[in-house]
Amino acid sequence: MATLTLVNPRLVSGSTRTETAAATIAAGQLVALDSDSNVILADASDAEKYQCVGIAVTPADSGDLCIYAISGSVMQFSNMSNSTYGTNWWVSGTAGAIEEYSDLTNGEYMFNMARAWQYDTQIKLTFTDLSVVK
Repeated sequence: MATLTLVNPRLVSGSTRTETAAATIAAGQLVALDSDSNVILADASDAEKYQCVGIAVTPADSGDLCIYAISGSVMQFSNMSNSTYGTNWWVSGTAGAIEEYSDLTNGEYMFNMARAWQYDTQIKLTFTDLSVVK
């Protein structure tokens, strides 16, 4: 499976945080924090952006508040299916997206951010920073 952009996110259970967005963020995109603790898009190809802190629950323009689900939360998406059950998801080199391990490319930082869980359209956020580059 190629890079996946999560569609129609819904927080099923868990916690959220709210920070100021330093970029335009769409609901369902993976987010990281910059050095000023502003929300930016997570990106496995950038050493400053690969450490995902959550998934945006609501959209935000730069300067607006961004609400994002954090580790331990369960989220549901309309574009998840049975084929993704049990899949480990990684931060993608495409900013804000997820991908399977087999789709990581050389030079990308390896940050496992979720596992497809419980029902076929849900994932549980379980962040693991492997601190290595593929």
